[in-house]
Amino acid sequence: MVEFANKEIEIYDKLINLIGGHLVTIEFNTKDKSKLEYLLCSSSEEKQKVTKKKVKKFKKEVDNCREEIAGYLLALADIFDNGQYYLEKDDVTKNFLSDYYDDLVQILVKENFDISEITDLEFFIISSGYDYQLIEDYIFGVSHMYFYQYYKLCLDTLYENLIPDEIESQNKKKSISDITKTTILKEEQNLDNISTFNKNLSNDPLFEKTNEYTNLKSAFTEGYKSRTAHYPDIDYLFEVNDDLELKKWEETEKEKLNNTFLKMVKDLNHKKTFFFGCSFANYEYNYPIRLNQFLENFYDATELEFINEELEFLENIIYDLQNSESAHDGYSHSGIDNFLKAYDVISITDYKQYLFSHNKKVEFLEFKKANFNVIKPIIKKSIDLIELVTTNPHPQVFANLKAFQLFEKLHQQFKDSNNKMADFSFIYRKMYNDSYILNHFKPQMFIVWINTEPYNISLDKIKTLNDCSTTQKVNTYTTTKELMQLN
Repeated sequence: MVEFANKEIEIYDKLINLIGGHLVTIEFNTKDKSKLEYLLCSSSEEKQKVTKKKVKKFKKEVDNCREEIAGYLLALADIFDNGQYYLEKDDVTKNFLSDYYDDLVQILVKENFDISEITDLEFFIISSGYDYQLIEDYIFGVSHMYFYQYYKLCLDTLYENLIPDEIESQNKKKSISDITKTTILKEEQNLDNISTFNKNLSNDPLFEKTNEYTNLKSAFTEGYKSRTAHYPDIDYLFEVNDDLELKKWEETEKEKLNNTFLKMVKDLNHKKTFFFGCSFANYEYNYPIRLNQFLENFYDATELEFINEELEFLENIIYDLQNSESAHDGYSHSGIDNFLKAYDVISITDYKQYLFSHNKKVEFLEFKKANFNVIKPIIKKSIDLIELVTTNPHPQVFANLKAFQLFEKLHQQFKDSNNKMADFSFIYRKMYNDSYILNHFKPQMFIVWINTEPYNISLDKIKTLNDCSTTQKVNTYTTTKELMQLN
């Protein structure tokens, strides 16, 4: 495998991320359309018919792909079958870029090009004098291959759901893990029939079947169904895309739905009725009410357990929203049901608005949590406040109290540095490798956590250990551990 220098890796990673952004957009637009199509199906047989059309459509697209990208699509098909699509697809994209755009990358390396200037992929490639059409064909080719495999798998699973158990057990295909297969079936069969929620989403007024928004949504579904009933099955997907009158009606009705939903959100906040994605003022008002409900349901629980559960839920949701591509396909931290509902809400109310409220809620909870973990004696200011902490204040992040104290000491040493991304990437990587940071707490979760109060570091990404490690940092880390008597 080609060995890339650090600058090369940075450039390739930037290009891969930009291509990945286009892939996410295409995939979510396609899946949003699928939600509506499956919503209109009244039986598994109808879902099977819709899925067959999708398989046929995307297979045709793959068969007609450019010769230059066929090999990469074949590699993607292999990793999908092995259940490694999200782990290895970037490697395939890197190979594609290396084969066709390495000359451009080498020029950028020699010029020490600032990769932050690459924001519009198409403009950058064309202005550099290279062929963007090949990249565009690759992007669509990857999407077509992914959806061909994806819906083929859904078709296999839907077929198994239609036949007797004895035949089902003999005909199950083993091309991908049963866990992935079950997740995809669950996603397609429960897109509008979600009944299992985290306690934060249980009995949420946004999801009540009798509210105005839900009634309008049902009317929209029935209206769409009647307006498309006359299309022949074989041409359904193509006819709908060409029906301008239907598109106009759909846009108008969706605008009504969104306006109704936003009005409901405003009214609920005004009335101080708790719901998912509520304002911080609403959340703060309902905090003692929801705490009492929690304590009544769990006899031996304390407020600290409630705070920890709230923080875990908020962190898992934000992680899934920021990694929505994988969460949508079953790799969600909050659970696919929770994620799908949260995604629907955020797509209407605006993610930036949600993030403002989210950060205030986390800050509020962290402040309350600190009151349970810090002894407050009258003491000289010179005493190290870190040592006053008696229990691990972030059990969702650190393995134990000592691990948290190690992080605090490292934070004190690096918080005023001029290269916080590299320094805190190093802290994360070393502590994660040494099991001081818990195994489930992935880089994106760490970014969300450290970007909020009380740290406010403002990281965009976590570098690899090779990219951020220096002799001085290693010595600082080792010495700090030794002083704390950590092995």
